[in-house]
Amino acid sequence: MGTCSTVELVGTFDKGVALVGTFDKDVALVGTFDKDVALVGCTSHLTPWWALEGATCCVRAYQPIRAVSQAASYTDWIGNGNAGVGVAPTWDATDGWTFNGTTQYLTTTFIPQNDQTQSVLVRFSGLGAPQVSNRYFLGSYDGSKGLYLGHSIYDIWLASNGGGTGCVTAAGASGVLALAGSAAYFNGVPFGAAMTGWGAGTPLAAYIGCVNLVGSSARYIPVSIQAVAFYDCTLTAAQVLAISTAMAAL
Repeated sequence: MGTCSTVELVGTFDKGVALVGTFDKDVALVGTFDKDVALVGCTSHLTPWWALEGATCCVRAYQPIRAVSQAASYTDWIGNGNAGVGVAPTWDATDGWTFNGTTQYLTTTFIPQNDQTQSVLVRFSGLGAPQVSNRYFLGSYDGSKGLYLGHSIYDIWLASNGGGTGCVTAAGASGVLALAGSAAYFNGVPFGAAMTGWGAGTPLAAYIGCVNLVGSSARYIPVSIQAVAFYDCTLTAAQVLAISTAMAAL
């Protein structure tokens, strides 16, 4: 069965629900909880959404939705680096971070490698209508190459991990966008052509709510973001689908 693990429950609970027993398989608690949840017994695995389908290479995970406070919303659940505040977005436990599309953004310490091995996912909602320039949910760009997820003036999703951009006509104002190696996904479904490599590109730390453009925040986006995860490996299609599905249910 494996060694018992420590379980941490975070939230506001007003009634009692108990899960009692011995668990020898991965368990994911995903959804909205308004009652007490108790895990009693020996739990060999309790898998968070960012590690489903054996995705053990997550290096940053942020979940502002259902956080207990704005300060807590910046927590990196992996422990490698909390999000930093450039200009603070508004926050609530229902929508997560809401960016105004003009000034607000967060910083991270995640710097991609220039070999296309990384992956990233973002869940968002309330995306504003196309504007006069492309705008970005997150990422960085050195002037020629970059890692980013965005939305264009032509109402298409944008994704890049190195050179070239995966594109597809945007569908709605909410969903989960993902990059995994040279492939892009929307709600777990791949889109666009494979992206070319980084070459001589110089990776920069990723920002959230805009793009880090050669060291400065730029191309801000009006949107709410509920969860973000960065990985230092290329997720499989099955992993992207499982994690995207779990993020959508947070």
